[in-house]
Amino acid sequence: MVASMIDMLALTIETFRQYSIIFLAVLIMLQGIGIPTGLSVLIMASGAFASAGEFDIFLLFGEVWLLTLLGDSVGYWTWRQFGRFILRTFPRLQKSLDPKLRKTGIFFSKNGKVAIIITRFPLSALGALVNAIAGITKYRFIDFVLTVVIGEFFWVAFYLGVGYWFGDAWETISDLITQFGMLVGLIILLLMVLYFSYRLLSKKRSS
Repeated sequence: MVASMIDMLALTIETFRQYSIIFLAVLIMLQGIGIPTGLSVLIMASGAFASAGEFDIFLLFGEVWLLTLLGDSVGYWTWRQFGRFILRTFPRLQKSLDPKLRKTGIFFSKNGKVAIIITRFPLSALGALVNAIAGITKYRFIDFVLTVVIGEFFWVAFYLGVGYWFGDAWETISDLITQFGMLVGLIILLLMVLYFSYRLLSKKRSS
C-alpha cells in the first residue's frame, strides 16, 4: 500500500516535470471540486525544482496562486449550479442534509470568511468541502473570492516556500509537515468545537 502510494507520487511528480503548468492546472481544478490530488506535496516539489533552477520561483508563485483561485471558483460554481440537483438525485441524502445546510447557511452568513480562510490554510484538507457548502448555500461569490485570495496566498507561499527553501530535502520535510499539520488541524478543530459549544450554552442560559 505504502509502496504503491510512493510510486503514484513519483509518477505524479514526473508527469508534472514534463507537462508543468498544464498538469498542475488539471490537478488544482479537480481538487477544487472535491477530488483529492495530494496537491500540497506537488507544490512543495515544484518549489524544490525552482530552487534547482528548473522554474522561476516568482512566476511559479503567480501561476499557482491564480490557478488555486480558479480552482476554488470552479468548485464553488459547480456546487452552486449542480449541488441541489445532486442532492435531489439522492432523496435520503437530501432529507438528511437539508436541515444541516440551512444551519450551515446561517453560520456562513456570520462566520463564512473565517471558515474560508482557515480551510485554505492551515486546514486545507477541508477546503473543497467548504467550497461545496459555500456554493450550495449560495454564499456571496464576491465575498468568497476576496477571502479565498487571502487564504490561498498563505497556502501557496507556505508550501512553495518550504520546497524552495529546503530543496532536495523537501520529501523529508513533507512528511514532517503532514504529521504536524494533522496535529495542528485537530487542535484548531477542537478549539472551534469548544468555542461554538460555549456560545451555544451561553445563548441557552441567557434565554
